[in-house]
Amino acid sequence: MAPSTAPEPKAVRYSELERLTAHAKHDGEALSPHALGRLLVEALTELSNAPENDSAASDSQLEGILKLAVLTLQTVNSLTEKPSELTLLWNDELDADVFLSRTLLLADHVFVPDLLLSAASNEPTNRSLREAARKLLKHRNLLAAGLVIPIPNGVARAVHGDSVRERTAQDLSQQDIVDFIRTQLILEGPTAREVIFATAKDDREVFAKMFFHGRIETNRTDKAGGFGVTMLHAYEHDYDYSSWIRKVENDAVSYYAQRTNERLVSADLFGAQYVSASPFEARLLQRRTAVFTRHPAQAAVWADVPLLGDLSSAGLAALLRNEEPIENLRAQVRTAMVSAKEPGQDVSAISQLTHEIESASHTLEKRIKTNRLYSGFFPAAASLGGLMVASAGELPGILGAALGGFGSLMPYLGTRVDSRRDASYLYVAARKIHKKESRKNGKARR
Repeated sequence: MAPSTAPEPKAVRYSELERLTAHAKHDGEALSPHALGRLLVEALTELSNAPENDSAASDSQLEGILKLAVLTLQTVNSLTEKPSELTLLWNDELDADVFLSRTLLLADHVFVPDLLLSAASNEPTNRSLREAARKLLKHRNLLAAGLVIPIPNGVARAVHGDSVRERTAQDLSQQDIVDFIRTQLILEGPTAREVIFATAKDDREVFAKMFFHGRIETNRTDKAGGFGVTMLHAYEHDYDYSSWIRKVENDAVSYYAQRTNERLVSADLFGAQYVSASPFEARLLQRRTAVFTRHPAQAAVWADVPLLGDLSSAGLAALLRNEEPIENLRAQVRTAMVSAKEPGQDVSAISQLTHEIESASHTLEKRIKTNRLYSGFFPAAASLGGLMVASAGELPGILGAALGGFGSLMPYLGTRVDSRRDASYLYVAARKIHKKESRKNGKARR
């Protein structure tokens, strides 16, 4: 490619398997998230036991993965068609459990990338499918509960590749967006072997983009006009690399703009709200308010809620069974967001809210213990003693003592149920689960 004078959209890439998934017939009734999750766990468990070798994956394995991806699309489509207001969140940077905890359990379902379809799309072997299956199985409980759904996000690129390019072209036509990305770029090189590494400040992408300098070999030009190019040539201090460096910078600007649009298109296709965990991308999205609506979950990502982050996937799955306090938490978050009028105030509002709820949880925990002792244990002990005394008499006396004992426990049971409806109970439950997991892990280490 000749050095480009300005950033421009690139080709949208997807695999043949992702294209087949996108255009497969979606016949039959969609599964529920729970049914899909159980089926997915069964398939992943089987693939996780595949031989640990580099033999090519079988056709039956690939066919099964394709069918599973199609079923996932059907299930996700059915969720977006429901009249009830479901909160669907999508992110491809964080692990499922981290994503759930950092978004304050605000989602009914979270979407994460389908590692299995990605592995099957790139020269799949027994080893690569086994590794992908085992990575997903770390979240077995969340998958089985239908709370986490791996989506084939390459399907969105196969279906709406033109939209990705159009959005990227629109972004790159706005000088303020291009200038912002340029100021965030970190270019390292040219190295001793004519390579430049490009990253963006505060981005979560682990690996830097690598750009190789290609030298045209004129002595290898053929009759048809083709020519050879060599790379990893030794660095030359007197060579002018400026045009290549400028091209690398333009390509890096294009890459980051297009990567964001690919993620937004996936969110649109699956009816989800995209939540970015990258500070760089979040700042980029703020400059694209015309196509990006801020969600409470986006603000919650930046709020410091360390307690939930200490739980495993199994612990989070157990915590998410507390539906009433979760609904109360969501209601309080919505109220807090209404009061946040200016940009940045939403993060402060959620941070303050979570600290208040956590503080209230310590008071609630003490109240639960006191209530259990004075309204539960002592009345129960007294009732048991009365029942033993009454047992020496007639049947009416026994029944009266039993009913009296049950009646004395009713206030305790009512208070117990009521205390578990408030959002602060989530912190109480989270601490219990965390202690249980710590003891279990301690025994496992011993």
